[in-house]
Amino acid sequence: MRNAGQTAFWATFVFATIGIIVTLSEIPYIEEDLLFYVLGRMTVIVVLYPLAYVIRKSPYNFIPKLILIICITIYCCLGYRYVPMYVVAYTQLIFFFSFLYPTTKKEFILLSTLFYVGFVTNCYLAFDSLPYNRGEESYLDIFITPLGSNAIGFLVHKFFTAERNIKEHLTERFSSLGKMTSTIVHDLKGSLGTPLMMVEAIEESMKKGDQKSTIEGLAALKNNISSIGKIVTNLNQLSNVSNLENLHQTFLFSECLEDAKIILSKKLSHITLTYSGDCSLKGPKDLFTSIVLNLLINSLDEFSSEHISEGKITIKASPTSITFSDNGPGFQTDLIRKMRAGEIFSTKEMGSGLGLYLVRESLKAFQAKLEILNSATGGMVKITF
Repeated sequence: MRNAGQTAFWATFVFATIGIIVTLSEIPYIEEDLLFYVLGRMTVIVVLYPLAYVIRKSPYNFIPKLILIICITIYCCLGYRYVPMYVVAYTQLIFFFSFLYPTTKKEFILLSTLFYVGFVTNCYLAFDSLPYNRGEESYLDIFITPLGSNAIGFLVHKFFTAERNIKEHLTERFSSLGKMTSTIVHDLKGSLGTPLMMVEAIEESMKKGDQKSTIEGLAALKNNISSIGKIVTNLNQLSNVSNLENLHQTFLFSECLEDAKIILSKKLSHITLTYSGDCSLKGPKDLFTSIVLNLLINSLDEFSSEHISEGKITIKASPTSITFSDNGPGFQTDLIRKMRAGEIFSTKEMGSGLGLYLVRESLKAFQAKLEILNSATGGMVKITF
């Protein structure tokens, strides 16, 4: 994302700067409506400079690119009304946009079509009243040349830009997998070595007839095994993060929740779970199911560790967000700070922050963000799309 943002920033910045130079060079040749031309061009350029910074921060956001294509369309339409050769400029700019800006195939088709319709409509309406000599230009040139440029621009996007953006996205996506894997393996290694020592201690207590030490040892062993189960869940989610299949699968959140409820049916039977609303999602369904599992297990672990006998989990879903709330102790301030900072960490305790970090990383596949906070009744996790 960093490279895509930098590329888009400099492309927008350079285009705005060249726009100033071109506008100043064209002013002496404009025969009528000079003020309209200058004000229109300057407005576009004034918008482009701050837009460059917005695109650098959010290169995959559709809205800044929509504003960009509108600015480019206005820029070309103004030029065509007063100066020759703007059909050629259209060709240059559609290639410029297709190669330097990260867009999906649907976004490129939509934005390039908007550019084409706006420019061609302007040319058609202005054709008979142009103040300059058109030479051999005809109505057919107005329609066909930009259409051919769009077709070539689409091929450039499909075979060069899209592939480059996918590689960059994958590099960013997998750059943290090594760190997360080493953290999980470290936790697993420590946890696997503990049960054997615990069993030996329990056997020793039983031989001595020390019932209290035996009960305490069994409780510690149970907690350790539960911790191992949590680590295995994290490993499973890590494998789902790296899975690139079914990236365009469409499903309902309620389907993932039902799958998670079946898996955790025994543990959920002791608590109250309420659910309302629903939303449609696009991406790997198994990955989102693992996200739901992780969040539910976090609440269940807190109920167990805090000895909460009447645990309650409330889930609310809408097209823009999903919230998980419980009546547990809530999140520690340090955990909230680390999550907001995007740090990778593990407390080696049940309900550790590593699972939440994996949830946060997994949600990138759905273009969603994770927020953790404390409510009046306990902890709350909010997923925003």
